[in-house]
Amino acid sequence: MLRHHLQSAFANITRTPFTTAANILALALGLICFLAAHGIVTYWQSADKYHHDSDRIAFISYSINAPGATKPRMMNQWATPAMAPYLKQDFPDFAYVARANVTYNVAMAAGDKKFLANLASADPDFTNIFDLDFVEGNAATALANPNGLILDRDMARKLFGDRPALGQTVILAGKQDATITGVINPVRQPSFMGSKGMTMVFDAIQPWSAQPGAEQFDKLWVNLNGFTFVRLKAGASLDSVRERLPAFLKRHLPPAQAGTASLFVDAFPISRMRTLGIENQISPGDGVKLSAISLILGLGLLTLIVACVNYANLATAQSATRAKEVGMRKTLGARRISIMLQAWTETSILSLIAFVIAVGFLALAAPWVRANMGVDPLYVWTAGPTAIASIIGIVVLTAFVAGAYPAIRLSAARPAEALQAGRSRSGPRMISRVLVVIQFVSASFLLIMVTVMQEQRMEAERVALSNLEDPVAMLNPIGPLGIDFDTLEGRLKQSPAIKSVTVSDMGAWGYGIQALQLARSTDPAAAVPVFDYKNIGYDYFTTLNLRTVAGRVFDRNRDTVSAQLYTSPSSRTPPLVIDRLAATRLGFSSPQEAVGKIIYVPESLRRDAGLSALPVEIIGVIENEVSSMEASEVSGHVYSFAPKSPGPQFPIMRISRNDVPAAASHAKRVWDELAPNVPLNLQFYDQMFEQRYSTFTQFGQLFTLLAGTAFLISTVGLLGIAVHAASRRRHEIAVRKTLGSSTLGVVRLLLTDFSMPVLIGNLLAWPLAWIAAQTYLSAFAERINLTPAPFALSLAITLVVAWAAVIGVVLKAASLHPATVLRRA
Repeated sequence: MLRHHLQSAFANITRTPFTTAANILALALGLICFLAAHGIVTYWQSADKYHHDSDRIAFISYSINAPGATKPRMMNQWATPAMAPYLKQDFPDFAYVARANVTYNVAMAAGDKKFLANLASADPDFTNIFDLDFVEGNAATALANPNGLILDRDMARKLFGDRPALGQTVILAGKQDATITGVINPVRQPSFMGSKGMTMVFDAIQPWSAQPGAEQFDKLWVNLNGFTFVRLKAGASLDSVRERLPAFLKRHLPPAQAGTASLFVDAFPISRMRTLGIENQISPGDGVKLSAISLILGLGLLTLIVACVNYANLATAQSATRAKEVGMRKTLGARRISIMLQAWTETSILSLIAFVIAVGFLALAAPWVRANMGVDPLYVWTAGPTAIASIIGIVVLTAFVAGAYPAIRLSAARPAEALQAGRSRSGPRMISRVLVVIQFVSASFLLIMVTVMQEQRMEAERVALSNLEDPVAMLNPIGPLGIDFDTLEGRLKQSPAIKSVTVSDMGAWGYGIQALQLARSTDPAAAVPVFDYKNIGYDYFTTLNLRTVAGRVFDRNRDTVSAQLYTSPSSRTPPLVIDRLAATRLGFSSPQEAVGKIIYVPESLRRDAGLSALPVEIIGVIENEVSSMEASEVSGHVYSFAPKSPGPQFPIMRISRNDVPAAASHAKRVWDELAPNVPLNLQFYDQMFEQRYSTFTQFGQLFTLLAGTAFLISTVGLLGIAVHAASRRRHEIAVRKTLGSSTLGVVRLLLTDFSMPVLIGNLLAWPLAWIAAQTYLSAFAERINLTPAPFALSLAITLVVAWAAVIGVVLKAASLHPATVLRRA
């Protein structure tokens, strides 16, 4: 029986090469998308499971919100380091507790070799929680030495070649000696840590206490500076820990800091470390939270459903031409179930061929996916028998679902009718139309999302970079290196290619946000909006081309005393510059009204320093600066004059657009003289923007790929339906032309008929796309207004693509000679 089914299946498949090719292509495209999504999700869910007792490893999650908030806006991957000393003390559930963070682009030098590296700082128990693969040194003692340093194998080879690194000395940040106490192989993947694209990227690890400011971290509870990891003891419950964490926070939070913000704490399994960060980027805020796993898997499933629907539609249309065969078999005693099995056998063969094509394509695309998304879509094949069984199940289910309706329709053919006419109805035309509608609902939805994402991408770039008439570049932070800014500024400005130089304690695009609350009065009940606060030097606004709209900015002749707003004496009234958005949030009706007004840094922010509220005078208002893209409660900028603040101090240069190479060359010469052990890290603002936007870019690429796939499947399906429909309506067309209809009239009739499912599909997709687009746009601080344009564009593109697909078939059908058709009827 099986042999007979296989022989018949191959015969039927080869008899209709066009339909067979269309079905294989559609199924292969659907399987490519779903298998890729399934592979990505499996990769994420498998992260860090290779560690010993990985199910007992968790991370502490923290959320800082405006005072009075009753729920967290979102839970972060980070947590305040201040809680770590108390966690093991209060929770006997924990065997180990370790903090960790990463400082990027730290100079490492050994002999005449120097490199920029990502330097992690971690508590000694970090190596007890995670299984790092040591090739030199001992995991138990590697972080015990206060001056010790663990190197990644690749960094060790850069610095020392093939020589053993253990015991060697390197210079960190141009001034700190460190002794190599361990060398590890690259972190095994999948993991949240390791190489580029991971949540925690590092080339070396030093003890937590060795980093600058480590003691201050233990005092700041309203702070997100690093990760906190725990390993639970055997038998301990993470759910029990989560229930007790809020009381723990309330018990230890210093009263002086309690009023500055609403804080929330939670804990999650280590496997959520990677996906939580993605989810917070694509759906920040306290609205609907999108699961990264559900989103990726859902989009892949959507495309596979489109492929299955396409197959069902084409196979159903094709079944009309096989009615005589089915009628003969049923007359000879074949049962309905036998005919259905025959149809499913054909579907299974095509699904298997499509699966082989899909796997081959993914194998070719895997290097690109690894490089651009930091995941391995083929990892699922090494994830164990359960994962492989799930893939087999996907193929079997695809064959079953895709072939179900065609099998039912084919087996329902009436023998008498089929043998008389040689064909039968392929099923109600309404079903065929509904199936086409489903395909174009998906295609239209994805196209609208791609359009919205691209418009938002262009808007974000316009707002962030359009005011930069000349290239702007940021250098390494000079604070940790002890380089005097005045000296650096003077040397840099010796080149005519460098127009201006300034300094800020905060960079742009992922280099941190420093929040500051301000109030219009000292009344404790006064509103205290939160702003992005920067300590800057002269020429900051000139360098970034930020226009002054009211008042003045910091002047070399009038503003000469630095002011740290958290620690300045209350007897002083430091000058403050704000941007237009900050003026609005402070309640001023115009920028001009804000100039000259006294506002206050609340006492709650200065209580730890033993100081009362600080009055500050607004001396000027500038155009809005955009230095981050995510929507946040921290919006609007305020600037204090403090060019030599104790922060990192990022030098920023404005460069002549016609002489960028000369400016870069001069900056390197100056830097090498002032910091001979530190490589220059010159980063242009547009490059930093691209790096910061990478997650959104990846999702945009994903939607574009899925939208293109859905369109291709839908178009192939519509073309196949057009071929079968035109064949079925030959007699109708001949009669219409005999009765006087023109070729143009027939073309108009057929195009209208094929356009209706496309139009209905678009209309049904619009409400879903509107909701999805609004959710996506809510992630951005500077967002576009959602207009009808993306929806109209989707309709226009789908109609044009549909017409282009079927026009050849339509013209051929419309040009038939009536006499030829009617003579053969």
